[in-house]
Amino acid sequence: MSYEIWHYLHLLGASLVFLGYGALLAPQGIRSGMMLTGLGAGANLLSGFALLAKMNLMHPVPVWAGLKLLLWCVIAVLPVLAKRRILPASTVVALGALVGAGLTGLGWFKPF
Repeated sequence: MSYEIWHYLHLLGASLVFLGYGALLAPQGIRSGMMLTGLGAGANLLSGFALLAKMNLMHPVPVWAGLKLLLWCVIAVLPVLAKRRILPASTVVALGALVGAGLTGLGWFKPF
């Protein structure tokens, strides 16, 4: 598949993740929020590695890409904290927005 298709799939995955974060705020939305977040994170994992391969950056993987992988793991686990009531859903959404901003910066600027 072309670079553009993988890029759109990556953007779709990010949209699903944050749609799932919005569902966490609904009274009965934790289950659907976790499902959307998981689907989006899986799409981002697949498309992210495909994009790295298309850019010939797989060996060695750049530091910014490793940090993005770590932050995507964080963003995928955060809804569990809301489901188990360890953190309020509003706090999880705020943390997810901050981590998402970091992901955007790493993906856009590729600082290192």
